[in-house]
Amino acid sequence: MKKLLIVAIVFGLALQANAQVSRFLETGKSGLGIQALGGLGEGYQSYGGRIGGSFKGILDAEFLYTHQLQDGEFNHLITDQSTYDYYEGKLTWWMFRKPVSPFLDVNLGLFGLFETGLFKDYLFINSETGLEREYKRFVGGTVGFEASVNLRLDEHWSLQPSFYMGYDFGKDFETESGQDYQSGYGGAVSITGVALTRKMANGSVFYALAQQHYWTYGTYFMYELALGYVFAF
Repeated sequence: MKKLLIVAIVFGLALQANAQVSRFLETGKSGLGIQALGGLGEGYQSYGGRIGGSFKGILDAEFLYTHQLQDGEFNHLITDQSTYDYYEGKLTWWMFRKPVSPFLDVNLGLFGLFETGLFKDYLFINSETGLEREYKRFVGGTVGFEASVNLRLDEHWSLQPSFYMGYDFGKDFETESGQDYQSGYGGAVSITGVALTRKMANGSVFYALAQQHYWTYGTYFMYELALGYVFAF
């Protein structure tokens, strides 16, 4: 069921997102990051936020929350509107962070995350039985790698293209006629993006980020915009 609903997952927002702390910091620095995000899509509108921390630019720990309103008619529901809350906890180990030229840095990391999504009033008619069915939640995780390059435009401004690839897996939970149903899902997910960053005098960084998400097991795309700030110390 999740592969039919993946477009409902909010910007970054949603299902998964690139680590947003260490890759913006100078190598060896620790920091705390905050991010605000939101977006519009066909049949939904969403918003959310992220907080995270970096230890010595090597290990990131982050928490993401997003909330979404879904249009019932567009999503073929029997309710006018459904809401969806997404929670994600993620750890990223940056195993390689090196400058390869005076103006270019390369970052490569491995990550694992836990995620859960809670739906409210996501009611539809089961085409096989003709009965009302409710999609309640999913629980899962993703493991994979991510990479980025930091292209310094001058002393303060940089462009940072990034790429993320992982394997997404978990279980869906539904109810029909008072009976509970579970089913598994799994498949590859990728994220490509680019950030424009502005480094402050103390090493802290402000950034604007645009990303595209793609799920191979549902052939769905999602687009994301976010603003964030990383406090270096």
